[in-house]
Amino acid sequence: LQKIWKRTALSILPLMYLIGVSDTEAQQTVDNAGIPERLLSSFDEDLAAEYPDTFAGLVFDEGTKSAVLRVVHGKSDDATKILTERAEKARSTAAKQERLVPLTMIEVSRSWRELDASFRSVNNNPKHVSSMLGSELVEWYIDRTANELALGISADSSEIRKNADKMFGGLARVFVAQAFTPLWGRNDDIEPFGGGAALRCPYTCTAGITITNWSERQMMTVGHACTTGT
Repeated sequence: LQKIWKRTALSILPLMYLIGVSDTEAQQTVDNAGIPERLLSSFDEDLAAEYPDTFAGLVFDEGTKSAVLRVVHGKSDDATKILTERAEKARSTAAKQERLVPLTMIEVSRSWRELDASFRSVNNNPKHVSSMLGSELVEWYIDRTANELALGISADSSEIRKNADKMFGGLARVFVAQAFTPLWGRNDDIEPFGGGAALRCPYTCTAGITITNWSERQMMTVGHACTTGT
């Protein structure tokens, strides 16, 4: 019976891997690699800039209180060496009582270079991307946790999803996002008045900073459109 169980267990392990495991289960701890918490942001930026084909972003895991670095499949050995060296250098600048955050890795399929290139293609011409998708883009960003480009759109359909797959090769995820509606803008005549407000007197001008002239509150302008009181 034990032999049968062992054979069964060995046969289903690959299936369990294919079905998927949680990020926490798949994380690999990098020995002797902890960095000061204040350096997490710059650490992530430096790795993305110098090794865009190896790393794919850093995510802080609240559960384990560790910094989880996304590493491209097959590059864990290179990443471990880089992280160990970088962490040692970062710790040399840490104060005695400064909290060190442990580093862990999880393998992903897409590199930072791929994600960043896709993001820039959207960011450079969002109107064109909206037209190609067939829905207005509301927001877009790199989802480091999911290792994909997130596209928030005004409406969703199977056709739009097909268009996204065609444009980004399965790298992007589309979802319906609520459009941002500002409560007021520079053309609204409501208090408090601040710099950048639109003024018409009778030509269009722009308000500058507010000042106090003795006891009278005034507002500076560029001085070429309004005359009275400026």
